[in-house]
Amino acid sequence: MTSSFVEALKGIVGHFGPTMKRNGFKKRRNTFNRTEQDQLVHVVSFCSLPAYSIGHGSFHLEFGVYVPAARIYTGNPDPRSWVSAPYCSMRAKIGPQSQFNFHHSWPIDDCSKVLMEVSAAIERGLAFLSLLRSHEDILCFDESELDRFCQFGSDFGLGDRLEILRTCIQLQTNQRLEAQETLIDYLNTCTSEEPRIIHHVTHVRKWAKTVNLKTQR
Repeated sequence: MTSSFVEALKGIVGHFGPTMKRNGFKKRRNTFNRTEQDQLVHVVSFCSLPAYSIGHGSFHLEFGVYVPAARIYTGNPDPRSWVSAPYCSMRAKIGPQSQFNFHHSWPIDDCSKVLMEVSAAIERGLAFLSLLRSHEDILCFDESELDRFCQFGSDFGLGDRLEILRTCIQLQTNQRLEAQETLIDYLNTCTSEEPRIIHHVTHVRKWAKTVNLKTQR
């Protein structure tokens, strides 16, 4: 990203800094973190498209929930004091409503025209994060809730499969029997013969052995 784009995006991020601070977030560069219950971390990131992209000079927002228990499955390292969006298990990407934007991203160098739309997107993203503030929220989360957030220019979803994430939370909180039932129920739904599903199920079964969980009753 050229220096002019860097400075322009810095100004956009700074514009929303007070809003994020009022909502309990701390800032580092173009990313905000907020710690919740059970060591969950909410992440909001202003993401610019790289120089080699056709959408270079534009940005979108990413909202995520980092769940430490997910490392039981992913094996990812502990991000320690600061969390970036790729570490999050549940993520949402929001861009402009117009379909005539590269990669559904806002132009960095025309911020005066997009600030209101970005503000609305932040409000929508924070509403999504408010549903996921604890282990209990994730264990009870209904994926149909995502439907009311999914408008054009938005992509709400799960980086890790929700039932795998729930299994990890139950393992971490010493609910081993519940974790086993969650995993078995999940695998029983994976009946597709698509190669990617077969590969996924094989991987999950191998992982289950490493954490001493049965994969069938």
